[in-house]
Amino acid sequence: MKILHVTECYAGGVSRAINSLSEATKQHSHSIIKHGVDRPEPELFDRVEDLGKGHLRRFRAVYRAFRSFSPDLVIAHSSWAGFYARSTLPPRTVLYEPHCYVFDDPGRTWIARQTYRAAEKLFAPLSLGTLVLSEHEDRLAKELHRRGKRFALPNAPTLPVLESAERRKTMLSSGYLNVVMVGRLAPQKDPDFFASVAQLVHGSGIRLTWIGDGDAAYRHKLEGAGVEVTGWLDAAALQERLKAADIYFHSASYEGFPLSVLDAWAVGLPVFSRDIPCFAGTGVKTVQSEADAAQLLVGLQGNPRLLDDAYAARDEGMRRFNLPAQAAAFQRMLSELGFRTD
Repeated sequence: MKILHVTECYAGGVSRAINSLSEATKQHSHSIIKHGVDRPEPELFDRVEDLGKGHLRRFRAVYRAFRSFSPDLVIAHSSWAGFYARSTLPPRTVLYEPHCYVFDDPGRTWIARQTYRAAEKLFAPLSLGTLVLSEHEDRLAKELHRRGKRFALPNAPTLPVLESAERRKTMLSSGYLNVVMVGRLAPQKDPDFFASVAQLVHGSGIRLTWIGDGDAAYRHKLEGAGVEVTGWLDAAALQERLKAADIYFHSASYEGFPLSVLDAWAVGLPVFSRDIPCFAGTGVKTVQSEADAAQLLVGLQGNPRLLDDAYAARDEGMRRFNLPAQAAAFQRMLSELGFRTD
């Protein structure tokens, strides 16, 4: 079958998630109309078009792509793409994947969050259903459209999955702790939180690194707190950086389910995180505040049980989140919707 992906933010986690799904379901023909800094891999997409800038132009571009590609299914990735596709195309052809709802952002004002929620509620019935990444996202989608179909589609790591047993034996032997975070320097990922943790653990033998780029003000603040900021890295360099680390700590204020955590698990890293709903039921140890995070990191060497639990969560995560699981979930969804799955 022919699948058209629509996104206005083809960068970072969203582009990697789209690529992963296309990789997992190569038996289908994938095309994409997009806007964003990343470049689609030619072997994953039969056709690639530019979404352009400006809402009116994007509405037209989505409609023209639909007429030109004649897809069996359109997947709208993230909020604005969901708006363009669901307001322009026949509902029976569109699936919506929010990649985390904007109204779930605790950093936005109450009025802004309610406005986004109202918009999502208005457009929720105008599609075949919603692709959700976590139990939390499933609950939010149900609140928006109680009778709407919801399909759990697990993310999958974008890096090769390595065995973590050897890391368990050698971790912390160097006398310092190398802690990393991956993400865009933007409010959602909350670099301020990470910088505060860096200041609190200063002088304790802990090195913190931010892999990613974005807002220059965030970069300046992180570097001022002693955090190394690498900029964006290609897959090979990202893998080497993660393999050289001891701990992955996720500072974001809200998420769908972050690919960076799956990539950290893939190379064998234990993961700890700020307390956000997407990690409920995963076994990931979470903290409430910057002070809690600093205390956890400083105390890791004396708490082997905490590391054992983190490795157990990693192993279970790799069983749940992988390309075969993603492909199987996608095929089940197609069958439930009445599409041919060959």
